[in-house]
Amino acid sequence: MASTTASTTTTTETSSGSADFNNLDLLQVGNDRKNPHKYIFRRTDFRRLPRWPNDGIDQENSRTDRKHFEVAHPNAEQQALTELFDGCWIYGMPLADMDDDDLPRSMPYLMQAKAAKATGDPEAAKQHLIKQYQEGNRKVRKLLGTIECKDAIHKSSRDPLRFPGVSAILYPLFNKNLASEANIERLFGDIKRVLSAVLEVGVSFAQPPPPNSPAGALRSAMLQPGQVAAADKECANCETKGDYLTRCAACKTIHYCCKECQRADWILHRPSCFEAQGKEVTERMLEKAKAEYRRRQADERKAKMTADAQYKQKLQDSFVALANEPVEAVNTYSKECDGHRRRVDLPFSAPFIESCVAAMLELQYESELSLGMFPDGIDHEKYSGRGALIRYPSNGAKLIILHERLFEDGDGNLNGHALEGIFVVHKVNRKKNRAVWRMVTKPNYRKNQSRLERFQSYLEEAKGQAMPVPEEVDLGIHNPGDFNLTFVSTPFGDHCSIE
Repeated sequence: MASTTASTTTTTETSSGSADFNNLDLLQVGNDRKNPHKYIFRRTDFRRLPRWPNDGIDQENSRTDRKHFEVAHPNAEQQALTELFDGCWIYGMPLADMDDDDLPRSMPYLMQAKAAKATGDPEAAKQHLIKQYQEGNRKVRKLLGTIECKDAIHKSSRDPLRFPGVSAILYPLFNKNLASEANIERLFGDIKRVLSAVLEVGVSFAQPPPPNSPAGALRSAMLQPGQVAAADKECANCETKGDYLTRCAACKTIHYCCKECQRADWILHRPSCFEAQGKEVTERMLEKAKAEYRRRQADERKAKMTADAQYKQKLQDSFVALANEPVEAVNTYSKECDGHRRRVDLPFSAPFIESCVAAMLELQYESELSLGMFPDGIDHEKYSGRGALIRYPSNGAKLIILHERLFEDGDGNLNGHALEGIFVVHKVNRKKNRAVWRMVTKPNYRKNQSRLERFQSYLEEAKGQAMPVPEEVDLGIHNPGDFNLTFVSTPFGDHCSIE
């Protein structure tokens, strides 16, 4: 791993005993198992990443199909990233030839996050913690008491289905400045079992999500003192949640909200119930359970088809509503993730609206955009990177629409989008054979133009300025799409893990 110069860390203790990481700077922690800052780093701090065997970066560097190159006078950051990747090409070009804005600073973290997820075993981590608690491990119980998780684990020790989740325990552990590798392993055993969650939570402390975003709202809930609670019980039949549910008296492995649900689920539950009790499971039981499972799968498919149809209708209704809304709606405002107030140019269904307007102008909606690396000419610090890629079929030109998501106050619910701009190719950098983009100036809107009419006139203006480029020219669009999202039920709601 490339080395970096250590700098001081200015974490302080708040009145509640939790750590304040607002002034956290780069820190070289090496392999110190007792340092609570080891896993607190920004996604782009590739020189601060903890390393372990087969951490994703190792696998990348062991590939035999990569191109090597000699670095010619790179800056310090290019040199460090080059050394980390063993002097190989990234995205088909030498790092030394990349502009500073294009350096894939977060790529090493994403490689590690993927590797950590593949080797994780949260179930084994849960079992380890519950066992340590049941056996009366004093250090574990003291640590749980310090981070106010003892009651939740006590309930989980009697009913493992109520375990609050690894992340729910890690948040207060980090917040109390106690997330050393030694403490993490004391709670969960081998750190590799929970490393994926450790990396994710550590990043959230070094780089907190905007408070008005869904991730920010969840983080705020998780950091409320004394809020870690055992997970709600869930009915195995109807999925109702609540503390009042009771366990199956025979196997004590699942919950039901009422006798009716228990009877309705009996055919499916019977084989596992008998197995948990050590009783014989007959072929007839299994066949009946399989038939019931197939029936439920068919019902779920029908329900999904109905939900998909309803959502499509909701999108169509949103377009009709936008087309018929009063002109005064142009003065609707909401907030970005960071709390800044912006005009709501498009409703929640912006991608659908953009595709409809594109079709009206004889343009082709190609795909949604969630840019990983920004094309030349588009400032990655100024724009969100979310939007749409549009194609002009008659000449093959491309257009980029970028918009910023807006949320309702404090709850993280999507409220609409602010139109950041529409971009077209301005010129081609012949040396790099890359397109350089520019934002099309918005036209002078009339006072009586609605939001839909304004967007349509802007896209039409951009269409007239769209310049086609040869196919061999690199448009610079790196669109990995949205991260894979995994939702885990926690005492605070659904926790969203990003991969």
